[in-house]
Amino acid sequence: MLVEPPRPQLLAGRTGTARLRLAAAAAALVLVGTSSGDVFVVAVLLGAVASDAIGFGALLLATVATVARWGSSGLPALAGGQAVLGAAGVYGTAAAVGSAWYAAATFALVSPGSWLAVPFGATAGLLVAGPGALSGRLALVRAAGALGGVAAALLVPRLVPSRLAARVAVALGALALLLAVGS
Repeated sequence: MLVEPPRPQLLAGRTGTARLRLAAAAAALVLVGTSSGDVFVVAVLLGAVASDAIGFGALLLATVATVARWGSSGLPALAGGQAVLGAAGVYGTAAAVGSAWYAAATFALVSPGSWLAVPFGATAGLLVAGPGALSGRLALVRAAGALGGVAAALLVPRLVPSRLAARVAVALGALALLLAVGS
């Protein structure tokens, strides 16, 4: 006799790894969206979503570059610094601006695609355009940065093979770190 369970499984077909990736993506998006927590925690969560050791190394390089530039690993400090000084992708020395763009590109390159790319793109937007919006004009800049980051994180996995993207991400993460230390 075959007996069906009273309710179908809510996450039917999803393995434990897929569930972990979903949870990590959601947690990273909450941290980035609220500018709370630590940038290293976001990198670890996104590394779990990427499920790639080389990509995780690239994320850590970009994260260390961000910490080297801003002097703190706290997302509130990053938000405050960009609220006072301006968007990292526009204001500062050429090396500092380049570091912000290369770090953001690193996050977009490591993105796995599909909707899991959203936290990668949001983080890239945070690194370039900042998370906070004090006025209407700044809100547009921040929204454009986030949308641009998400668009890049969605498109890169479709256009660049994942192995190549991970290796280029490591190179860009290292370059971001060198520029941040040199600025």
